[in-house]
Amino acid sequence: MKTPITRREVLQRLAILGGSMPLMQALSVLGLSQQATPALAKLADEIEINPNLGAGKKVAIIGAGLSGLTAAYELSRRGFECHIFEADKRAKGRAFTVRPDGSNDSWYQEVGRKPEICTFDEIDGAGSLYFEAGAGRIPSHHRTTLNYCKKFQVELQTYIFASRANLVRSDDFNQGKPVQMRRFKHNLRGYLAEMLRTADSARLDTQMSAEEQEQLLDKFSQAFGKLNAKFVYQAEKRAGYQANTIGAGNQAGEPWQPFAFADLLRAEKIWRKQVFNDMSYYWQPTLLQPVAGIDKIATAFMRQPARAGMRIGNLISLQRQVVEIKLQPNTVHILHQQTDSSGNKLPQTQENFVADFCIA
Repeated sequence: MKTPITRREVLQRLAILGGSMPLMQALSVLGLSQQATPALAKLADEIEINPNLGAGKKVAIIGAGLSGLTAAYELSRRGFECHIFEADKRAKGRAFTVRPDGSNDSWYQEVGRKPEICTFDEIDGAGSLYFEAGAGRIPSHHRTTLNYCKKFQVELQTYIFASRANLVRSDDFNQGKPVQMRRFKHNLRGYLAEMLRTADSARLDTQMSAEEQEQLLDKFSQAFGKLNAKFVYQAEKRAGYQANTIGAGNQAGEPWQPFAFADLLRAEKIWRKQVFNDMSYYWQPTLLQPVAGIDKIATAFMRQPARAGMRIGNLISLQRQVVEIKLQPNTVHILHQQTDSSGNKLPQTQENFVADFCIA
């Protein structure tokens, strides 16, 4: 006996096949769609801060990346005396925005290698030209980061990475030549719609009515797959136009002919890394970035007030590598040593720092 299929299972299978668009179309056809509530970043309600909680207590923080800066900021607000030890010649950690300004962020040298120096032409004297050598975008679910940006008034802008005009390639597809993502995706959508629309309806084992089934398949083939009247996928405008044939006015361009379905399936690298990249959690549109560089977040943390009129940035000791941590009954002993700009330890520079707590 064949197992019947429910509406829920149909929608689940559509989502697996093609993502959110066919799913929402199917929901609309079945009268099940609801308006989604967007997830907006907002400042969490401020918890009550006791500024004297850490009075008389020292905290050693190892690393001046965003985690270390955040710890120093939150603990300083509660009265702790924080000291940040950073082994590198620069703070900010993985937030590494390279500019041609001669600062510690304009060059980098790994142990045993020659230094890499930024030699961009300065275009306006304001550091407008930069390169993200580390972190580079903020997904929508990084709510804590977005909250701090709002709190510190770090201006954000859209980070656009997913474009169907992007070129993709795979050694085992199209003789290794790149094609636009729109051509690959719409070819794929067309063939999937063709397979579904021309399938034997008796094999779907459905509890849906014949009318519902027909409506769903028609909408899917028209909007998702762009099939012709015979339910066959052919050349279509959404996949783009052949070079030098894009028309204007009454002169139509010439759409690309579809790749063979079997050829699409062989494009291993595109399938593995590119075709559904914008559906992954960390790369889903819309991404955000700080205006003028991701390091603006770290810089905003370093501007925040600390104890005795200081700022968080004043708590950082650069080129101080922690070489040993000793836990005592009531204290923590931090043995740190100075390094040169290449990370090499300098002899006879070890010092011991005693703290009540250590964040490593």
